[in-house]
Order: sequence, then C-alpha cells, then structure tokens
Amino acid sequence: MAKLSTDKHHHHHHHHHKDRSSFKDGQKHTTPPVSDPTRVFYESLLEEKPDSPIAIRYCVEHGTLSAELHGEMLKKYFQLRKGAILPSKRQA
Repeated sequence: MAKLSTDKHHHHHHHHHKDRSSFKDGQKHTTPPVSDPTRVFYESLLEEKPDSPIAIRYCVEHGTLSAELHGEMLKKYFQLRKGAILPSKRQA
C-alpha cells in the first residue's frame, strides 16, 4: 500500500496572486468585475467629474481603467496623495 503523496503537493500551490503580476502602478486591490456595482458607480462618477478624488482613488487602486487613462489618473492620484489638490484653497 504505497501512499500516493506525489499528487497532493500540486493541490496546495494554486496561485491566488496571479493577478498581482499584472497590477498597474498604484493598484492595491484586485480588479472587480465590470458588473460590480461599486466599480460602475466610481467609473461613472469619474466620467462626470474627472477630478473627483474618491473616484480617482478607487479606479487607480482597483486598476479599473484602460492603460492610457490609468496613466493620466495616476498622475492626479499622486498629486492627491501629496496633498497638492485640496478641497478648498483659501488663502486667509
């Protein structure tokens, strides 16, 4: 009665991080499906308000945009992170 242990190893090494290698710059989360309601909300918000900080952050961090658009939004994203874009720039 030989143990068939050779096969067991293959089942534990499924790579759930296969998406990670295709992550875009600035992306932190796996990209949700196109039908995801949250994704739909933020993508339409971004279309209406291209400077919306919450939409930019969501779309960049979830990698939902095309490569070209992602590059554009990434610049805005980093400006937001640096605090360059503030909700109100009042000079007292």
